[in-house]
Amino acid sequence: MSNNETNTNPQPPKQPSASERLGLLEQGIAALHQLSELTTKDLSVLKKTLQLLNNKVDAMAKATLSGEVPSDEVLNRIMIENNVEDLTAKVAGLVQGGFLVAEEQVGDNPFLVCRQLDNNGDVTDPRVQFAVKALESLALQAKFFNTKVGDRVEIRPGVILEILEAYKLQQPPEPEAPTDTPVDVTPPGAPQAEAPASN
Repeated sequence: MSNNETNTNPQPPKQPSASERLGLLEQGIAALHQLSELTTKDLSVLKKTLQLLNNKVDAMAKATLSGEVPSDEVLNRIMIENNVEDLTAKVAGLVQGGFLVAEEQVGDNPFLVCRQLDNNGDVTDPRVQFAVKALESLALQAKFFNTKVGDRVEIRPGVILEILEAYKLQQPPEPEAPTDTPVDVTPPGAPQAEAPASN
């Protein structure tokens, strides 16, 4: 065969082994998992940004309607009031749905509504609500057990939470199954239907 002739039987590319294919698959899955986490974080940030923007627009509208100058101080106050209303409504919905049951003393699986104070007793956040088990450390969770509504708990130097409401988190009771027993809806004093005569 001369040097000018082309090779008509090229060698096929080497196929990766089973272990190599498995390794590539694992790398692909890891990359997809990482991308999914990043996308979830981005969506969470976007959602919070939209909520903040919506709250600010609502605050500007409320300030304008009430005749207030929409300064930063006025808008911040109205935005905080909006947040408090929203959080209050969420707790009311959980109570109505049977997920929260009010209690005076913090017991098992508690959910608390507090306000945040500084060392001088000034309110720095009018409403903070959370499930105690969601706190970052067991030591911090333990500070709330056996406390009562009205108690103050220092969660770190200069940050104090005053308990306004205490609830127990629970699964709501199952709705009662309908009974098959017929209900007599005949008004009192109405003539009763007669049973058909048998032959």
